[in-house]
Amino acid sequence: MAIVNRWYQILNLLVLHDTLSTDQMKEIIHVSDQTLKKDIRLLNEQIQGYAHINEVNKSYQLVIDKYDSFFDIMEGSLKGESDFNSSNKRAAYILKRLIESDTYVLIDDLSDEVGVSRSTVNKDLKEVKRISNTYSVDVVGTPNKGLILEGNELELRLIYLNHVIDYFPEKQLPQAVTDLIEAYCEEQLLEKTICAKWKKVVCITLNRILSGRPMTREIQHYTNYQLETEAFLSFICELETGQRLSLGQYDIDFISFPLNISNTGTVEKQYINESFVRSLFDAMMVKVREVALLEIDEEKLYQNLYFHLSYLLNRLIFHFETYDYFYGEIEKNYPFAYELAKVAMRELCRKIERQPTAVETSYLAVYFELSLREQESKQEKEIAIVCNTGKGTATLIHQQIQTVLGPDIRIAQYTESEYEKQDMDRYFAIFTTIPLKNIKEGTPVIRLTNLFNDEWLQMEWQRVRKSRQLDFSSVVFRVAHLTPEKSYELHLTSMVSELEEAQLVDENFGKRIFYRETQQTTVFSNGVAFPHALNEAHQEIVFFLGILPDTLQTPDGDIQLIFLVGIPNQMSDGVEAELLNLYNSMLKIASDSRLRHMLKRIGTGRELMDWMKEEVL
Repeated sequence: MAIVNRWYQILNLLVLHDTLSTDQMKEIIHVSDQTLKKDIRLLNEQIQGYAHINEVNKSYQLVIDKYDSFFDIMEGSLKGESDFNSSNKRAAYILKRLIESDTYVLIDDLSDEVGVSRSTVNKDLKEVKRISNTYSVDVVGTPNKGLILEGNELELRLIYLNHVIDYFPEKQLPQAVTDLIEAYCEEQLLEKTICAKWKKVVCITLNRILSGRPMTREIQHYTNYQLETEAFLSFICELETGQRLSLGQYDIDFISFPLNISNTGTVEKQYINESFVRSLFDAMMVKVREVALLEIDEEKLYQNLYFHLSYLLNRLIFHFETYDYFYGEIEKNYPFAYELAKVAMRELCRKIERQPTAVETSYLAVYFELSLREQESKQEKEIAIVCNTGKGTATLIHQQIQTVLGPDIRIAQYTESEYEKQDMDRYFAIFTTIPLKNIKEGTPVIRLTNLFNDEWLQMEWQRVRKSRQLDFSSVVFRVAHLTPEKSYELHLTSMVSELEEAQLVDENFGKRIFYRETQQTTVFSNGVAFPHALNEAHQEIVFFLGILPDTLQTPDGDIQLIFLVGIPNQMSDGVEAELLNLYNSMLKIASDSRLRHMLKRIGTGRELMDWMKEEVL
């Protein structure tokens, strides 16, 4: 990454976060301590007089001195001030020349214009091609002719917007157009960042039209929410009149896009192509169901996602980069929801021929996490109270516990003689005034010693809920250090056979495992495979860890660990909660090299369960 790009990454981080430690900055930007210090020293020289970055106790903090000038910096002015010693500026210049040219451009001419050797230009062309490929635009080279760009007008404009205009801002808007845009933004209370982006979009549009390159194709899957708003139509009319031109509908759609990428909550449903949005959601959920055998209220999720999906489509279509407020926190803290979002985002982007981004995946994961939490909160918890007191005292105990724990908790009450005839292990927790016998080890028992201390009761309840998260009482753990095999399929066959011999899975479990593999690979990143299927032979979750002796290379990725999971055909709310907990645990392990290394030393199922409680949860 060139230094100017790192400068902007540093500034964006410090604008969004009041303070960031040196270690956090290095991890996010992927640089050494020495490089970070050098970058910040040089950046401070560039922004001197407008802002400065302080280092205090191994942390960095941004102090803004002149807000208007600093805003110009954030909108790209540092890129414009760079010279051709910057490889990014050279790449931007090459893109500019190719986009603006109707004929072939010679590499020798580019070499002369940027003042570097032909070999350096060839290196820069690798970056140019990388950028172009992101937009489905081809850099075509023809011997004795030179280079030319092949792609549709929308993509060429987006390349210019995102990779060129900040480096070459000399083509300014007429002052009358600038005033018109600023008046509109002020009247509509638009953010300064949107207003700045809009100026660039209008500038590019006018220049392309004046050079004979209007938009000639409809922008696929785009929704223009401004199309029938009086203020926007008035703006277009004034723009056309002032510039003495007539804008086609496709150019109007392009001009409007910066106004259509954020959900302000003011858009009416009739502007949205609801059938298309619904079809995308359904396609996403088909893929999600292939990965997660969990119950999700899809209709509720769709209602929550409806507007987000509509605007997400627009952002993806225009390669709009959303601020990343999370910087990896969603993936780290909610790994299962993030994995579902990755699967959904891949399918969405496949449908609209765009590339998924980590930022948008994180935002989508928030909706999945909220849906999973809502599902969990619906799972009614039932507790038992056992006491050997009189009826009046027993009623008082019942009321006190109900008051502290809330109305969503169902309570069963037993005397000392009654509880021994009940299956007490089915309760989420047991409150008791007496010692109890024959209670399963995993069932939380709370001795009532401070009944009228609400704070104590609440603390004990939180302790119980935490212990339930660590319980895994409905999971059968197994571990095997596998012998060398030639393929992933052979390892799976061996593991399934072992489970069949132990009568932990039904005879068709293996068929379901391999069928899922034909639908979608279960080889994840970081050397972890996660094959899973329904299991009709067991009412508990079966988690079989396979540890490979050596890294196995497959077309879908390397494998070092296999997490084979059998999921009960029918699950109680408690078992489903444990499955979700297990999913999150496995994904945390998959994303943490330290945990993966530790896991390879596990020898038994009991060791695996204890280790997961201690290290993962």
